[in-house]
Amino acid sequence: MLHTDSLSRLATAALALGLIAGSLTLPPVPDALAGPIASAAPEVDWMKPGTRLVAIHAVQLREARLRKGTKVRVVEIDEEGGRVQSLSLELPDGHVIHQVAVSVARKNFQPIAAKVPPKAPKRK
Repeated sequence: MLHTDSLSRLATAALALGLIAGSLTLPPVPDALAGPIASAAPEVDWMKPGTRLVAIHAVQLREARLRKGTKVRVVEIDEEGGRVQSLSLELPDGHVIHQVAVSVARKNFQPIAAKVPPKAPKRK
């Protein structure tokens, strides 16, 4: 049977070992495992004036209903503190919807990829 004095010595030893083990250096954590702060992505590069976007879902922007596949153009960005806060989008009919939240743009639009010419068929 252990005495209380022996228990306190064991607890002190375990605490000391834990502190020593905690002070050991560990290898660096890769960025992919570091978590959301270390791997925070920069602002999406397509959020700049002149970029053409296509709706990937049917979306309601204020009073305008856009079908999937509707093409719009970014005409203005609103920044605060170096971060894009909202976009102004020009609709196909020329109307401009101001202050479209970045989260709405990311969720419902994607940039139109530059058209790549088709590859020539291989000759035998």
